[in-house]
Amino acid sequence: MTKTAFVNASWLPLDLIQQEAGNDWEILEITGKEKTDSLSEIRSPEVFIGFQPPSEGQLLDLVKWFLLPSAGVDHLDFEQFKQKGIKVVNCHANATAIAEHGFALLMDCFKQVSKFDRIVRNTKAWPQRRYFHDRNLNLQGKTLGIAGFGAIGQKLATFASAFGMECIIFRKHATESNHFTLDKFTTVANNLDALIIALPLTQETKGLFSKEKLEALPQHAAVVNIGRPQLLDEMALMDMLRKQQLRIAALDVWLNNPFGITKGGVPPEAFVDIQNLIISPYRAWINQDSFNAIALDIGRKLSLISSNKEVPDVVDLSKGY
Repeated sequence: MTKTAFVNASWLPLDLIQQEAGNDWEILEITGKEKTDSLSEIRSPEVFIGFQPPSEGQLLDLVKWFLLPSAGVDHLDFEQFKQKGIKVVNCHANATAIAEHGFALLMDCFKQVSKFDRIVRNTKAWPQRRYFHDRNLNLQGKTLGIAGFGAIGQKLATFASAFGMECIIFRKHATESNHFTLDKFTTVANNLDALIIALPLTQETKGLFSKEKLEALPQHAAVVNIGRPQLLDEMALMDMLRKQQLRIAALDVWLNNPFGITKGGVPPEAFVDIQNLIISPYRAWINQDSFNAIALDIGRKLSLISSNKEVPDVVDLSKGY
């Protein structure tokens, strides 16, 4: 019997999902509540795919699996899934795209590519001699702190090692000599030349990088955030950058953002004056290769569901990740 999956993510290549899912599945793209309700009257979807679950009602009662096209689950109400017995599955197929983007931001912090591109475009001339004293730095021999050691953090460590960097890992459970638990950050922070934040957002990690923890970093350090904006004190970071208490930072995630997925923060007009802040407006995940990989990953998971086999990446609703 053919099973039905509703997809509420217009950017996902449905043909690739179908390719991996096989003929056991009917893949239907839905947009808007009216179409969702009308389709659910003639279909019984077993799986719903999207960032947001279907709203309370008939559709939510029908669904047995909720497949996310991303790793983050911090925006979900876990109680409704528990009550309905719905299994939540996230996706790590975008780890390469996120990690590469994060490392590109790190490189820009050391090589100043975007800064000097901006200078030449704004002045319509080659940089003046005074910029000779504004020098780039090597990554080789520097110490990189990586907060979070999931799929993204592990790839970042691989990239950093290839550039001759020493890595110090901050994670929930320390398992190796260069790994530290999150509560030990301030005891090690002064040894870092750079920090990349790639943690999931949980009750434990929310607001983890407070003003106090950021101040534990040396002045010459670079900070990159590709995790969630709620992981650090955004305003404290901006204040430190303005006062030159930190050399540079690069953010891809923002409380005030182009997708309206978080609340708070300030709009770009409030921080475009900060010259040592590299602005990346949620660009890490917008990657065609990543979209293809996510679609294939979801398709493979659908195939496992129809075969009654174990599905990877099932979220532990009691832990929140």
